[in-house]
Amino acid sequence: MPARFEEYRRLAAPWMVKLKAKVLVRGGALASTSGGRSPKRLVVLEFESMEQARKWYDSPEYREARHA
Repeated sequence: MPARFEEYRRLAAPWMVKLKAKVLVRGGALASTSGGRSPKRLVVLEFESMEQARKWYDSPEYREARHA
């Protein structure tokens, strides 16, 4: 769903910048090695600390993006 992903990105990106998240992996070919889910897209972020990662994940801004 490209339109839904664009809305997610629009909402999530400013908060990622504010908390200095670094994108380590984005996109690419995916292969499930442990069964279960088969995501269409994968993004791995690095934060300065677990506290920053949790602050981002629990923020109202990211909550809105997750539900977009």
